[in-house]
Amino acid sequence: MEFWFRSPVPVKAKPASLAKCLDAIRQPTLIGVVQVHQELRDYRDDELYEGVHTIRFGLQPEDGNHLGTSEFSYFAVLIPTKLDCELDGIGTYKKLTKKSSQETSSEHPMIMSLRPVKSADGELPSLHEPAPDHKSVRIKLPAKTADGSKTEIVFELVYEGMGEF
Repeated sequence: MEFWFRSPVPVKAKPASLAKCLDAIRQPTLIGVVQVHQELRDYRDDELYEGVHTIRFGLQPEDGNHLGTSEFSYFAVLIPTKLDCELDGIGTYKKLTKKSSQETSSEHPMIMSLRPVKSADGELPSLHEPAPDHKSVRIKLPAKTADGSKTEIVFELVYEGMGEF
């Protein structure tokens, strides 16, 4: 996989702490693009198709169907770029999940888990193993609030590993 991240990422406000960085992002903000070079599996163990996909910030719904499936409720929702061509073209959770699942065999959005971090020490980006059988990349991105204040967000994107489904 190859990742390109947005700079700066728009956020609601400066994060209250490093561990709260993901809470500062609005759903479904565009945070980047990923090129998947071969078919892989996503966080649900569904197909992650080869190609170029936008990466949008998503939150796991609190609908009772997702209890215990993931340690954190933050996700990177992947959408084929041909279905997501406008920066602000997706404004709701419903549209986000519909676009992401439009071409999947499971009719579920393609997802990668996002994890908050407690430390931004060391050189970033860096590779980590945040849980057994999981691999992630820790990323620090410039961010900007609506009033123009500059800040940073730091998080991990799980590129290998699956939730409990």
